Amino acid sequence: MSTTNANLERQLRKLRVAQNLRGAFFGALVLVPLACFLWWFYIGQFARRNDDLTGAVAQQSNAEVLAVSHPERFRLPNRPPILVSLRLRGRLTQARSFASVRPGQQVVVVYRVGKSGRLYVENIEP
Repeated sequence: MSTTNANLERQLRKLRVAQNLRGAFFGALVLVPLACFLWWFYIGQFARRNDDLTGAVAQQSNAEVLAVSHPERFRLPNRPPILVSLRLRGRLTQARSFASVRPGQQVVVVYRVGKSGRLYVENIEP
């Protein structure tokens, strides 16, 4: 009887080890692609932005404010920048600014055009 119990215990241990390995394998199968996606999405953005702006010259132009979102209504202790939607050079873009602007207002914008053609707004002044 004791040999049968010992054999059953050994088989049970092997089964638990196999289950743990299977769980680790499937966990890695999910976590590795997830980590790659997060790296590409968050960290890769900064690398792409810096590469996109290499050699870009700052330009200045007039733009029209289309919409403004005011986060002050949440009563945050430090006033965060407002999100401003702009029509700049016939294209729609968004930027964060501390300047007080209203929809329909003309503003002076300092921006850069990346290699990809994307507009990077650096400053908004009423």
